[in-house]
Amino acid sequence: MHFYLVDDFVVSKKFEPELNRVEARLTEIGIHGRMEKLTVLKSVVEVIDEAVRRGADTIVVVGDDRTVSKMVSIVAQHGVPFGLIPIGPHQAIAEFLGIPHGAAAVEILARRVKVQVDLGKVGDRYFLMSLDVPESRYALECDGRYRVSLAAAEPMRVCNLGRDETGTHDPHDGVLEAVIGAPRKGFWSFGRAEARESVFPFKKMTITSEQPLAMTLDGQTVVKTPVTVEASSKRLKVIVGRERKF
Repeated sequence: MHFYLVDDFVVSKKFEPELNRVEARLTEIGIHGRMEKLTVLKSVVEVIDEAVRRGADTIVVVGDDRTVSKMVSIVAQHGVPFGLIPIGPHQAIAEFLGIPHGAAAVEILARRVKVQVDLGKVGDRYFLMSLDVPESRYALECDGRYRVSLAAAEPMRVCNLGRDETGTHDPHDGVLEAVIGAPRKGFWSFGRAEARESVFPFKKMTITSEQPLAMTLDGQTVVKTPVTVEASSKRLKVIVGRERKF
């Protein structure tokens, strides 16, 4: 049974026509299920926990990158497949997974092509794409084997999956890559980098700084140094489209 979790911003006049088309297409294809529309008064954790207890075997979120970032940690704990119906302006994750916008995504759900992908982890939070560190000075200790200290302020992106100027990050290799000095062009892009970059593959890394440094998971969730980042032993089953980028 599918469970559809609609983010609160989607429940608005602006997106109402698209959401109606999604609901109609789900009914036509026959994969309709319980649909929950989030509000500020509802706990996402409790809603998903209850859905799984009631027999949901696939959690589908309706929203954008922010929605995925909020839901990944919760869904990963249950080990059920994760689907996405993109509605809203920020859809880098959907594009990488090969999922078209709006009602067209229902066809992808119906095919149920699933792949297992790695997850990054910071504390008890998981991320799908990347951890972004703003331009600053910090120190890294990687896999207990070597330490990196910056002589000058540099941005860093810790990549789990995605595509950027350094190439496509393999979502099945069990490691993360720290890309120091990476230009900021979204989760993935085409073209060669003009700035110098250093890439450090690792399984577990500690990031420290003299002052607490705010970083973001998948561009949304804020965490602060010191933190330990690692390739999680958990993997996420994701429903993907034919146009996926990996």
